[in-house]
This record gives sequence, C-alpha cells and structure tokens, in this order.
Amino acid sequence: HPPKDLGVSGSGDVFASLFLSSLITGASDYEALEKASSLTHYMIQKSKSPLTLDIASGLEMVSQLRG
Repeated sequence: HPPKDLGVSGSGDVFASLFLSSLITGASDYEALEKASSLTHYMIQKSKSPLTLDIASGLEMVSQLRG
C-alpha cells in the first residue's frame, strides 16, 4: 500500500495484533499478512488525524479474520 505523508499512531500495534490473531486462528503466514495488511490499511485510510487510528471503521471487518 502507498504510504501516507504522516504515520498514524497505533497502526503498528493494530497490525501486529491482527496478524497474530490470524495466525492463532489457523491462517497461513501469507493469509495472515494479507488480512492484517488490508484491514490496517483500511483503518489508516479512514483516519482523519495522524494521532488517531480509526479502529471503529474496521470493527465489522475484524470478524472476517476468523474465517
């Protein structure tokens, strides 16, 4: 994904937790990376400020990590 001009606080932590949760629920390394990357990117794009990651925008999508 193309980078934003400014980083978004918390995005690395969210990415790591999404990646790990995907691995724990049985996803392959590739699948876990793809899901975590896509969802984190979506949240970053929805964020209006570099100080606030818009986690709420991705909550509905988190359920997809289980399947």
